[in-house]
Amino acid sequence: MGGIELGNFEKKMLGILEQKEENIYNKVLEKLNLEERRVNLQERAVRIAEELKGQRVLIEKLLHQLIPYVSGVLSRLTNTSASLANFIRILVILTLCYDKIDKTCH
Repeated sequence: MGGIELGNFEKKMLGILEQKEENIYNKVLEKLNLEERRVNLQERAVRIAEELKGQRVLIEKLLHQLIPYVSGVLSRLTNTSASLANFIRILVILTLCYDKIDKTCH
């Protein structure tokens, strides 16, 4: 009888050990999966950072091309504004002269 009980005890212990092994195995797989995901996320972060750096360089190049163009447009607008101001001054002077001539003639 003692041998039968020992056999049952051994079976129970083996069952418990197998369950523990399975639990440990599942935890290891879970941790490996988490580690793999962490590595994948780090690699993705590096790729995104490199892509952003490339886009930053492209934006800087475009700005360097755009700034002289905008500067030229502003310069032309300033010149046009000055020309319009001169034209308005001439119109004012002509209007004043016309008014003087008109008063003299009447």
